[in-house]
Amino acid sequence: MDVSRRSLILHTTAATLAAPPVVSGAPEEGIPIQVTGEGGGRLPVVEISVPFARGTRRDAAGLAVFSPAGVAVACQLRVSQTWPDGSARWLVGAFEAEAGPGRYLLKQGQPPALPDLLRDGDPLLIDTGRTTLRITSAGASPTGMGVADLVITAPGGKVYRSSLAGDTGRIVVEERGPVRTTVRLEGQCRAEDGEQHFQYIVRWTAWRQRAQVRATVTWLNNTEGAARQVSDIRLHCAVGLAPDHLVFGCERGVYDGPLLKDWPVFLTQEDHNQYWARTQNPDGRLQHLSSGGCDGDCCPGWVSVSNADAGLGLFVPNFREEYPNEIAIDAGRLSVGLWPERAAAHIASKPHLPANPDGKKPYIKTKYWPVLPHPYIAFFDPESRCLDVKQGVAKTQDVYFYPWTGKAHAGDFERNYWAGSLVPARGFPDPAYVARTGALGPCSPQGGRYATLFQECFGWLDRHIDLMRCYGKFDYGDFKYFNAAPDNMAHPGTKWGHMGEMAREGYWHNNEGDPFFGLLLYHFRSADEKAWRRCREVARHLLDVDIRHFPHWGMYTHGYGHCYVETATAGEPDHSWLRGLLAWAGISGDPLVWDWMLKCGDALRAFRPDFTSVDTRTVSVHLHMMCQFHQYTGRAEFLEAARAPADALLRVQNADGSWPAYMAAPDRPKTPGFVDHAIAALADYYVTAGKPEPVRKALDSALQWQFASGDLAVPLVAFGLTMLAFSTDDAGYRTRLAQLLDHLNTAQNRSPDPYGRGQIGWADYGVNNPAGSAGTGRPRQFLGQGRPLTPGFVLAYAQPGAALLSRGGKP
Repeated sequence: MDVSRRSLILHTTAATLAAPPVVSGAPEEGIPIQVTGEGGGRLPVVEISVPFARGTRRDAAGLAVFSPAGVAVACQLRVSQTWPDGSARWLVGAFEAEAGPGRYLLKQGQPPALPDLLRDGDPLLIDTGRTTLRITSAGASPTGMGVADLVITAPGGKVYRSSLAGDTGRIVVEERGPVRTTVRLEGQCRAEDGEQHFQYIVRWTAWRQRAQVRATVTWLNNTEGAARQVSDIRLHCAVGLAPDHLVFGCERGVYDGPLLKDWPVFLTQEDHNQYWARTQNPDGRLQHLSSGGCDGDCCPGWVSVSNADAGLGLFVPNFREEYPNEIAIDAGRLSVGLWPERAAAHIASKPHLPANPDGKKPYIKTKYWPVLPHPYIAFFDPESRCLDVKQGVAKTQDVYFYPWTGKAHAGDFERNYWAGSLVPARGFPDPAYVARTGALGPCSPQGGRYATLFQECFGWLDRHIDLMRCYGKFDYGDFKYFNAAPDNMAHPGTKWGHMGEMAREGYWHNNEGDPFFGLLLYHFRSADEKAWRRCREVARHLLDVDIRHFPHWGMYTHGYGHCYVETATAGEPDHSWLRGLLAWAGISGDPLVWDWMLKCGDALRAFRPDFTSVDTRTVSVHLHMMCQFHQYTGRAEFLEAARAPADALLRVQNADGSWPAYMAAPDRPKTPGFVDHAIAALADYYVTAGKPEPVRKALDSALQWQFASGDLAVPLVAFGLTMLAFSTDDAGYRTRLAQLLDHLNTAQNRSPDPYGRGQIGWADYGVNNPAGSAGTGRPRQFLGQGRPLTPGFVLAYAQPGAALLSRGGKP
């Protein structure tokens, strides 16, 4: 290749692709921040993520948030991610929306001077003005409560606690200020004899003049061995008072009654449509509360215990969706069952993946095979009735505590719950401003000729979490890979007839084509609050379950039951779509995400096979990710690592411009395949590496082949054309880009059927067997199959092209 090492190091995509005009660090008129909400009470603290153009700001100093009336409000801001030159790329923060919903402005100014919430010392003390939080290496204690302790019970009853972390425990102040403070506790859960179990990471967050505190609890299997079994995982906390009154939310209303001594209460959501509210009387019998009137399908996950002078409220978001969950009240102690042993009997009654599916060693499966409908059950061993956790898996959940004292505050917890004020609100930056910064690459505000295309793709992804019941402890935020219609058959004579079922019927995923990055783009171009909620759910799932955290780092690929049964080692690049998580590190402001992504990037960088003998998708995704990691970090070694796959693509390319699906592997067919992946990756490399001419020639030849093939349902090619058009100003690329986006727009299924609407190229809508049903009046229906591939790819890789065309109009 005619590319020198010097040119590789000196050129970056961020520098070459700087198409958006430079904007000031904070425009004089301010950056609009929209705050939504309903009347009827004080808004919670508003949290924001705001991007900046490369080179426009170094830090957050001199910025303030102003109310719709122009008054500076209490706020704190910090840089959460930088461009490779060290300038601010994303800024995160929190502010008080005292004036209620409306249009706030982030601009030059001085916020009110307020005291820091954090008091240094041993213990650390967070004082919000309504709640204090004492923090030591043994744990955290909100006002009036004992230490919140993560407790893991192993088969046989051995107990491991975070409070016993000892010298493994560590305290990290992640953020401090006058509006919001977060302190991270981490270490190994240990038994009394010192034996270690899972790692724990608990983030405690508190907000100015708020009584509630949030514990974001993560447990992570970083122990040796393929997997480890546990029978129960829960967060314990002593309530610090003698409660005699119990209130909790039910599906049919609210339970409000006495809390009897020696009558423990359990609220257990053991399925997506089944929970029980029970008490155990002193003779050992389990009884339904209110004679079963508190049982139902969907428990809202909140409870309050109190006496005449004080009380404690507790709220677990997504209590139903992340089943099994449990809230237990017993002997002056509240606990949250993050994996409750009481749900094991019900889970054991479901179909399960065999622990030893191939008759060899556990956790290995090298072919697709339909086994079960919900992969979270793959983490469950029905014989021992234990959670069977694959090495490297994590799980994170939020728990809100609301302590109060004094009769004047007796109703505050429930009042805040019904007003939606327990959880922080979200402020959304103006989409036009976001687009101008270039922080997410080419981006444009909602609207234009392709607005419906993207709305329908988002609608498909949004609906399918609920339509396909993508719930469960390890499933929420995922998308089912294959949704079969009634005409999708697998009897003898069909493609899958020898198996009896389509081989991916039970196969789940959510990372192929980076739909998460597509959701982020869609949210920031539309300021859609629902899209933001989905972004958070999908991010949580990706980070916990699809990323392996030990002993090596990477994204799982083709994992049946996620990473429990795998056909490739985590970190292999054929499905390592990590661009969305690189962006999320800055948008979320979570320092651990950035650390985890760098570890994933370094693991990918170390992957150095003979790229001419692996499949073209592996080569392409690896090349694309090395370019993206270089763009986000500026580290030369990522760009150096991109040279081998780029060189392999140039050497193996067919004379007609295509690539064989398996490159030059001698034992594989030479049929063209993954040409769209190669175009996207080489285009990314073309811009990143300083526009080497051999790469452009290869791309022009590949584009000629792609358009001659007649297959224009290829969002990855749209991405490649976008990169080329931005870097060359060649009108021919823009013309082809418009042709491709027009095809996607007109080919999209916009039928009323919610399963197929939004799809391109997979799902159909019509009469099943129209000839055989003639004269019956049979209605039209969802036909074929649906997959998250097309809406995900369109959102992630076609939206940038629409942004390019919107700036100069359609050629």
